[in-house]
Amino acid sequence: MSDFQKHVDADCRLVILRALEDQHDGRLNESLLEQALENLGHRVSRERVRRYMQDLEEAGAIAIQKFADIFVGEITARGQDHLERAIKIDAVAVPSRTK
Repeated sequence: MSDFQKHVDADCRLVILRALEDQHDGRLNESLLEQALENLGHRVSRERVRRYMQDLEEAGAIAIQKFADIFVGEITARGQDHLERAIKIDAVAVPSRTK
């Protein structure tokens, strides 16, 4: 994998965390996360969205619930800490100081 692709993947994971943070309950389904990524210039497959979600779950940044065939992600305290720059999660872009 190229360095540029690693950068893109890290940014996509950050976009997912920010999209979840913006929700009053911290949750979104994979379809809405796919749309959030596309709105910010990342056109990715649903399978790729799921892979990013699984990466974030493995890092402890989100929890995933499965309803039938749909993934629903929920930001965790660790994911919130990354967004607040209190910690750094590998393979997730560092957020800017302002949104």
